[in-house]
Amino acid sequence: IYFPTQIPHGRSPRDGDEIQLPDIGQYETRDWTHLEKLYAACVSRLDSDVGRILSLLKELDIDKNTIIFFTSDNGDENSYYKFTDRFNATGPLKGKKRYLYEGGIRIPMIALWPGTIVPGTESDIPAAGWDFMSTLADLADVSPPEHTDGISLVPILTGNTSELEKRDYLYWEYHWGKQQAVRIGKYKGIRIGGTEEPIELYDLNSDLGENNNIADEHPDLVNKIDSIMLA
Repeated sequence: IYFPTQIPHGRSPRDGDEIQLPDIGQYETRDWTHLEKLYAACVSRLDSDVGRILSLLKELDIDKNTIIFFTSDNGDENSYYKFTDRFNATGPLKGKKRYLYEGGIRIPMIALWPGTIVPGTESDIPAAGWDFMSTLADLADVSPPEHTDGISLVPILTGNTSELEKRDYLYWEYHWGKQQAVRIGKYKGIRIGGTEEPIELYDLNSDLGENNNIADEHPDLVNKIDSIMLA
């Protein structure tokens, strides 16, 4: 099953509250803005809904035979609560939703696979949404569609990372602001404004906040990223 939850998410102000849900619940008495309360209540409601799904799996006695992935399609969208600093949702990351800086595209994924994934295990191997099709095909023991660009993440889930398929890079683009980004290993190149604009380069291992542009120090890598973006 694919469950694309609508919350937390905003809506048009002309329809009333810019975030809407049945009640604010436990956040009613907080010394917060109204939109901050609504956003927090959305997150808590989602948390409760996930709990209901987990409970149902146990009730149906299929929880031990079910793999769960929980993730997001983008980073924080703090315009929902008027760009306040209440939640510090992006931490040290630059940017937010609609940006190809890490604050817009770097999101967590939690996986639950009883009897296979060791609880508390973490992996820092970069993955992306387009890896899901190959991963699901691998789990179902079928071949992925030929047009799929992603790789199977099953070796990460099972702890057999030596079997992980190698790839040369990860690529993103977004029409708003004519943005492109390429990640090669620990390096991330990003360009905003179109193909004639300069490429910024960051070492994500030492500069997760993308504050120190090292493009001038790695001209060959920048040229390689440029050729990927043009292609």
